[in-house]
Amino acid sequence: MPPLDRRSRGQAATEFLFAYGWALLLIIVGIAVLAQMGLFDLGSYVPSGTEVAGFNTFGINKYRLNGDGSLHLTILNRLEDSVTVREVRVNGVPVSSPSPALPFGMNASSTVLFSAGSGLGGNVGTSYSANVMILFDVDRGNSDHMDSGTLRGTIQP
Repeated sequence: MPPLDRRSRGQAATEFLFAYGWALLLIIVGIAVLAQMGLFDLGSYVPSGTEVAGFNTFGINKYRLNGDGSLHLTILNRLEDSVTVREVRVNGVPVSSPSPALPFGMNASSTVLFSAGSGLGGNVGTSYSANVMILFDVDRGNSDHMDSGTLRGTIQP
């Protein structure tokens, strides 16, 4: 086989890149279409209540987000002092129709079942991630404290 000159080797390399470039482009487009259809949404296979991250002052023992947007939290006061919860926000937006009504007090190490409209909602079984911010005052101390964290799970019926 005669040696290829520099020009024909460049042409062979260019043809190789074009041929495999198109194949690679088709694979990327195919993966993007499958991802858009939700095939790679691994969060939808995780049961509700499996991940709570970031809270320091409060513990979220149980939580549930329903399809109508109602959020139910079991909040534990981890402080050794009583606190007054002034506001709860989900993804930066204050919750609606809270129960118990805001503001409400929590004794040291006490637990409260809190329910409110979150504005999230969606189809049952789809995954969600919600940033929850709790604004509170310590009864024996300074005011204007904040605790926040992230809840991840699937929307329940």
